[in-house]
Amino acid sequence: MAALAIGVGLRLWRPDLAQVNFDESNVGSLVAALKYEGALPLAGTVSSYGFRAGPAWPWFAALGLQWTDDPFALVAVGLLAGIAGLAATWWVARRWLGAWGGVAAALAHGTTFWCLLLERGVWQPVFLQAPMALCLDALLRLGVNRRPWALAVACGWLGVLTSVHYTSVAFALVVLIAASFARDVLRPIHLFAAVLVGALPLLPFLVYEVNPSVRFHDVVALLSMSGGAAYTPRFDFDTISSTIQIDSTLGAAGLGGHSGADIAAQLGRWNELSLLGPILAAGGLLVGLLGYPSRPVGWIIAAWLLAPIVAYLRHGAPIIFHYMFIEFVGLSVCVGLLGSWAAASFRWIRLGTFGAIGICAAANALSMLILLHGLDSFDFSAGYGVPVGLSRAAGIAARDAVPAGGVVLIGDDPHSGEVLRFAVGYATPSRTFEDCLGVPYEANAVYLLTSKLTPGAQALEAAGAPLLARVPRAGGDEYRVYGPPSTQPGVVAPVKGNQVCDDRAVWDASGP
Repeated sequence: MAALAIGVGLRLWRPDLAQVNFDESNVGSLVAALKYEGALPLAGTVSSYGFRAGPAWPWFAALGLQWTDDPFALVAVGLLAGIAGLAATWWVARRWLGAWGGVAAALAHGTTFWCLLLERGVWQPVFLQAPMALCLDALLRLGVNRRPWALAVACGWLGVLTSVHYTSVAFALVVLIAASFARDVLRPIHLFAAVLVGALPLLPFLVYEVNPSVRFHDVVALLSMSGGAAYTPRFDFDTISSTIQIDSTLGAAGLGGHSGADIAAQLGRWNELSLLGPILAAGGLLVGLLGYPSRPVGWIIAAWLLAPIVAYLRHGAPIIFHYMFIEFVGLSVCVGLLGSWAAASFRWIRLGTFGAIGICAAANALSMLILLHGLDSFDFSAGYGVPVGLSRAAGIAARDAVPAGGVVLIGDDPHSGEVLRFAVGYATPSRTFEDCLGVPYEANAVYLLTSKLTPGAQALEAAGAPLLARVPRAGGDEYRVYGPPSTQPGVVAPVKGNQVCDDRAVWDASGP
């Protein structure tokens, strides 16, 4: 209970600092289309590679946003999903590895830096964690207890996982391994039920793909990522290095954006200790492969960790490290395997193993607290992003100021500006403009700018736009809400060297 309390406490601490960036706001727009226009999302958001994601993410998001447009409602759904992932991981480890295996897995999952960062927000992979643990449990019931109907349950969870993020299909390899342990009790009816139940969560996406205007475009795009002219397949060890990264604090300084050096200086003392995480998980993997506490249990858990690493050793599109967020449950349960083995070993092994787990957990937890403290002190807008509490306050200020029938004009690039459109609420008309390049004029509009330092802010002030509200941010910048200017804003002349405009790369759009 103490291990779970630590994990839950770290997830619920300062929810106003949670991440809500473009992807989360984009999925909020799909829920708004459902709520205000009756457009059921048969597919998810468009990925960075140009194809549609599965439909499950907006459906999960709708659990909060269907009732209110408040960004905190979306954050609450993510926090509940994160807590459910922690509880499910502990429960599965406790069930199959004993009390001390559960404690070790709960500490690992509850404090691992990138897992904790994920489960404090509402990004897509957070909704994978609890179903992954339950899918692993069903596979253990199939392979260890030889319950044939557990195959259909596992495939059902695998269908849910794939409908959230396509990388989860790698766990189909573990289904085959677990089924091999129970092959003498499986009958055709069990295989048919597994295929049927596994396909049901993907049915909305398949309906979308057979549409004449789509014609399996996204399926073809997915398949082309492992071959074809667009992506040349290759073998490398990116899956291994990425798994090591997500199981430590490596790369955490990048969340600081322009303040990355300050965060790196504060994290430096903890980075080395966090590397105990992948070392402990590797120890648990070795225990699993050697067959402890039993061969089916150890092998199925080891296969769960290894499946994404092996499946994507050969890949076409680059492996982005956050693709390996699907490894958190496997990493945590492997630490549980190590803890279970150590608990039954010599006293000095028990002390050494759980001492290392405790040190690693403390280093990761302190690293997260350092990051959260930094959000109150530094401008992380170019890395972590602006915490949801601030963007929400800016959205409320703009929504309260807009006149009847008016519109909120958001000064930002279209990608980042979607965050403020979400914060304003899609029930209020809004659109973005690039205030580094120009300022549109509308008599019944209010202007919400993400920075006071852009040429657009200067143009509005010169045109007599009244300052209606301001929301200060760490680092000295602030959101600003302006009323309609008394005259047409002048021509905006971009100035190279303006940090805000440089970050938006407006020079690529504005010419030399």
